[in-house]
Amino acid sequence: MISKDGMSEKCVHIVREKFFLNHHGWTLKIKDGIIDGFVHYQLFTRSKEIFETMAHGSAQKGMTRENFGNFKIILPSIEKQQEVLRKVEKIETQIKVLDEIKNQTEENAKFILDSYLDSN
Repeated sequence: MISKDGMSEKCVHIVREKFFLNHHGWTLKIKDGIIDGFVHYQLFTRSKEIFETMAHGSAQKGMTRENFGNFKIILPSIEKQQEVLRKVEKIETQIKVLDEIKNQTEENAKFILDSYLDSN
């Protein structure tokens, strides 16, 4: 999902569940022969570029249909798309593991602190 109005440098969001977009955003329908995950990650990583090159307006920036339609998506071979996607998915898995470790560490720190405070 790409913000249409009220854009910021973080205007691209990867949505992994069903949702309904009422008005203020752009969605893509991916053609056959293109890996949608590759396109999603490319747009996500190019969010700042999208904002800087296509957002217009003085107070609350927005993107027109024409600007959105002129944005060039880089499409290497299917094999290269698959390779990139595998690497990105591996990184995402590592991030999830690190998030779990972070949460567990915070819980452990809270437990230790609470135990220390209760003993005084």
